[in-house]
Order: sequence, then structure tokens, then C-alpha cells
Amino acid sequence: AEGAVAVLASSRPTVEAYAEAARRGRLVDLGSGTPRTGVTLVDHARDTPAVSRELEARLRANLARGEAAVLFLNRRGYAAQVECGGCGAVPRCPRCDIALVYHKAEDRLVCHYCGYAVAADKACDGCGGRIVVRRGAGTQAVEEELKRLFPGVRVARFDSDTAGTPAEREALLADFAKGDVPLLVGTQLLVHQPGVPRVPLVGVLKPEALLGLSDYRAAQKAFESVSAMLDLRRDGPGAEAVVQTAAPAHFAVAAAAAGDYRAFYEKEIESRRMLGYPPFAELAEVTILGRDVRSLGAKSRELLVLFKAAGTGLEVLGPAFPPVARVKGLTRVQFVLKAPERETIDRALRESLAKLRLKKTVSFSYSPFS
Repeated sequence: AEGAVAVLASSRPTVEAYAEAARRGRLVDLGSGTPRTGVTLVDHARDTPAVSRELEARLRANLARGEAAVLFLNRRGYAAQVECGGCGAVPRCPRCDIALVYHKAEDRLVCHYCGYAVAADKACDGCGGRIVVRRGAGTQAVEEELKRLFPGVRVARFDSDTAGTPAEREALLADFAKGDVPLLVGTQLLVHQPGVPRVPLVGVLKPEALLGLSDYRAAQKAFESVSAMLDLRRDGPGAEAVVQTAAPAHFAVAAAAAGDYRAFYEKEIESRRMLGYPPFAELAEVTILGRDVRSLGAKSRELLVLFKAAGTGLEVLGPAFPPVARVKGLTRVQFVLKAPERETIDRALRESLAKLRLKKTVSFSYSPFS
């Protein structure tokens, strides 16, 4: 309707949306609200049981009162994680500040933005310790640990393996709501389900794994995920939460535990400013596809030359293989283009792709997620 006003409201807006509203002078900040209380941050070292002693004690007390609890871990089964064996830091690309990903076939750590690669046994930049690839605890391992700690107590998992269909999800949530399942272990799949009963005790395990995503928005995703998990804690006296993490001092984890969006935003916006990520630059992810790897490599090199000749103001990262490099018989190679203005990227894409004539074998998206 003419003269209508649209209002975007969010307790956890994206960094880009908050910054844009502030820039336009259209931001109505109601503050962070009441600080989140009753949340305990547990410094949970590596090579320790999946469930810390602090969380175990609270679970025992909670079960003794006949109450249910939810534990969140955003990894299914038994998952691998790359980190320093000494300080727990995630190795990052020196060019992009993006978490490096382990490639087993080459035994190398690779940046999926620019293609930077280094031997998997490199020394940690922070403490000099050895980088290790761990077979860490996923939801299945946590489920087994809970069954060992609390024999006779029914424990269920809520992830894409056990709740892959609407019927399975509905049945699990019904059992949990009735009290038939006192302990529920879930991934983000559970967070996004409507009608999940709130409980007096929530445990969040290894949120630092989200900080290891090969994505410049990793800190925001960690803040959003931990916040959403803690939101499932019941209001009222006696309600508590435990966040067990190897990175209790990281600003995204600490701000989520405190329920302080503004504290998160101020740290993250400064990091984006220093590294030149949105909202201080435009990013585009360009993907080219091919069945023949050798031909694809040649096309990638040609495209790299064209991008670099496209003019000033354009930074080219890559080419690099994405996390899933081969899909349905097609191999994928990606570039990330960075520039202060979108017009610079648009022009580079138009001119370069017109010369190379890739037709249907190329796709691109702006401000890509991993």
C-alpha cells in the first residue's frame, strides 16, 4: 500500500543488516535486553570425555528432580576437526583469515577461498604446537557417553540420521514432550524445529567447531547458533545452561553466553573492517564446472589471467577446489572476487566470461556462504 512502512526486526541481525541500518540512520536499537544469566562457561580441554564433570553433575541433579535436558552438538556421528594439539587454535589462511580444511588424499590443509595449501603437520602459528586432525565427538559419541554415565536413562539423538523425515521428528519430539526421553542430544536440526519444549537445563558442546568453518561469517554463525540453542532453556528460577568449549574467551562464544549482541557486533565489525569483508567490500563466488579435470585446470588458469587483467580495485582469490569438489560427475573449481563496489565485480565478470565463452559451465553468487 502507498505510504506503507516495512520494519525489519531481529534480536540477532546479520552484521551487514545492522551496519546498513546504522549507516542510513534508520536503526532503532532497543538494546540487548535483560542479560542472560545462569550460563556457565566451562573451559573444556581437548582429549577429555565428551561430557565435562561440571555438565555431568548438573545432569545428575536435573535427572534427580525428574527434569529433562537437551545437549547440542552441531556434528553428527564421529567427526574430524583440525586444531592445534597444544592450544586448540584452528589453523587459518594467512591471506584470507579463513579456517583451513584438511584434505586427506593430499594430507594437506587447504584454504577454500584462495587455494593456499600447507602440509597437515605444520606447526601452530600461535604456540608452535603440532597441528592434528582429531576424530572428535559427534552426536553419536555423546549419546554413547551419556548412556555410559546414566545407565537405565533413555537417551535419544535428534539429527539427520535419526530424525530425517517429518514422521521421525514428530515421534521423537512427542516422546520428549511426554517425558519418555529425559536426555536429548541434537544438532541445529533440533533448534529449528517448531514446538520444541523448553527445558531447565541446556548443554552446548564444542561451539568452537563452528568457528572453524571455511567462511568469513564463521563468528556470526557461531554466535547465532549458540544463542539459538540457549534460547531453548526454560525461563524462571533454577534454569541453567552449560557451554563447554575450548575457546571460552572467544568473543562470539562469550557474547552468546551473555546474551549481548552489541558486544559481538562491535568485535565482529572491527574484524571485518581490518580484513576487508562485507559490509566493507563486495564478494562474489565464481564456480566453473567440467568433466575433464585437465581441461578445467586450463580454463581456470585462463580465467585467472582475465580476472587479473580486468582492472584495478579487484582482488582475486583462487582458483581453489570447494569442500565438495565433485558432484554428479562434474568437478568444481571456485574463485572469490573481492572489490569495494559491486560494479567492479560485474564488469570483470562480463568482460572475462565473454572472452572465455564458458556458457552454462559457470555460475556465480554474491556474498557467498560456505
